[in-house]
Amino acid sequence: MRKIYYLFDLVDLFSNENIFENKMNYPKDGDKNWNKTTEEFESNGMTIKKETWVSLDGTSTYVKTYTENKKSIDVKELESALKIAVEKEEYEKAAELRDQIKKLKK
Repeated sequence: MRKIYYLFDLVDLFSNENIFENKMNYPKDGDKNWNKTTEEFESNGMTIKKETWVSLDGTSTYVKTYTENKKSIDVKELESALKIAVEKEEYEKAAELRDQIKKLKK
């Protein structure tokens, strides 16, 4: 099997764009020709995700690794819980969630 290596200009490396997202064509989720596995790791308040696609015949593999800020995930979850609490008119719970969101955003 032959491997292809891509060289990027230094300008691309220092630009604001995520060069790997723009240049790599990963298989789509649910594609029947690929098996996808996902691994998650926690490190220093960050969630590291590794997605691996392996072709059914085993000749090709794509690996994508990226990080997510754990705080932003928690804030999104708390904001959705806050919305539900307000809809259910659980105002004490909503106030607690609001305070937790404020702490995380600081």
